[in-house]
Amino acid sequence: MAIKSLLLNLGLNNNQASVYLCIVRKNIITAGEISKNTGVTRTTVYDALKVLLNKGLIVEKYLDAKKVFSPDTPSKLKNLLEDQITGTNKIIKFLSSSYNPKFSKPEIQIFTSQIGIKKMHDLSLIANQKKETIFIGNTDTVFSNLSVRYIKNYIAQRIKFGIRNNVITTSNVKDIEMYSHINNRKSLREIRYLKAKALLKTGFFVYDDTVWIFTNPSEGFTIMINSKELSETIREMFSILWEIASELE
Repeated sequence: MAIKSLLLNLGLNNNQASVYLCIVRKNIITAGEISKNTGVTRTTVYDALKVLLNKGLIVEKYLDAKKVFSPDTPSKLKNLLEDQITGTNKIIKFLSSSYNPKFSKPEIQIFTSQIGIKKMHDLSLIANQKKETIFIGNTDTVFSNLSVRYIKNYIAQRIKFGIRNNVITTSNVKDIEMYSHINNRKSLREIRYLKAKALLKTGFFVYDDTVWIFTNPSEGFTIMINSKELSETIREMFSILWEIASELE
């Protein structure tokens, strides 16, 4: 089942996921009833219940002198994802202390546009040590294949993690309409515009030593390059263009 697989990806084991889904479906249920409905032994059910209670995914209460269990709001599942991101950041910080870039070669990967863009967004939240991203290019290369809901969710996560975003894009009507409603201070973003759209047929997104290159949607691929020298070069180019770009009036 797809939902159960997602729960496993969030860190629950097979029995915990089965017990949790059973409670969500039944709304109010005893441990014995959970065991009958899932086929999980009662001892294992109690172990799973303890974990789910500790994670805040379910609540325990009494009904007619019987101990029963009910689901808490499903939005609590976000806490599991946030715990994973926090744990991953700690691992990255620890491993980075031993990482020696002098002995590493640039890593290059190629994706289809939509897959690459979503992977870029995920990694920019998890692996962003500088808490900063820059983008230069045509926004169509990033946003054309993504839903408004997905974009808003990514922006909310970026703001939550305190990651700033500086953007240089074109001054065409579509780009201006996309960004004109944004409060830059609240969204930790600053945007400037260039008039020469012909120069920006692709897009470059940079965080730390990672550079993402987006082609036009008609070509449909994305390139990720981990390279300190390339990222520094793109940042230098960005700084030069930043000085001649203009703010939205």
